Amino acid sequence: MMQELINHYDKLILGIDKNIKGLKIYPEILNEERNHKFHFILNKILHNSLVVSDILLGLKYLDLSNVLNNGIERAYFARIVALNSYEILINSGRLTGNKDVKEILKQINDNEIDEELKQLKIKIQALKDEERYLKEIRTNIIAHKDENPFTQIQVFQDLDPKRIFITGNSIFNLHLELNNFFLKILNEIPNLDKT
Repeated sequence: MMQELINHYDKLILGIDKNIKGLKIYPEILNEERNHKFHFILNKILHNSLVVSDILLGLKYLDLSNVLNNGIERAYFARIVALNSYEILINSGRLTGNKDVKEILKQINDNEIDEELKQLKIKIQALKDEERYLKEIRTNIIAHKDENPFTQIQVFQDLDPKRIFITGNSIFNLHLELNNFFLKILNEIPNLDKT
């Protein structure tokens, strides 16, 4: 069972890495001056791919430490996943609410793509409910570390690795959807008016 779990994660990690390397072709497509305005979408995909890769590695080891019933490592990787989840979540709106994205969607003028973005925003908003919990972990025991050691201990003891895994996994899957969405936009570039 554990080897299957490792193989599952390794396959996902290699797939994301392959996608990142595959994105190297887009600068050629975007090289024409009329397409320079689309560079920021490529940047969003690359940034999103890297953060997805980070959270996936954390999820892998959180899951493995859970299977091995290793409480010390489980707590460590829960904190790593919580931190990455929080950072990704607070930046999710920037990926979808950007004025440049809106302008390009106006040019593409595709109701299906517009609806897909609307559904992605709804999913992001649904995950925002976890933001306060993740922020508490980040602020008190990871990034800033509360000066009161009793606060740190309390937050540490209240860690819920299962909740963190579920949230992190949801964010991971959502950001895979976001990457697919931005790839659809890039694929529409050749169809836009060439004038």
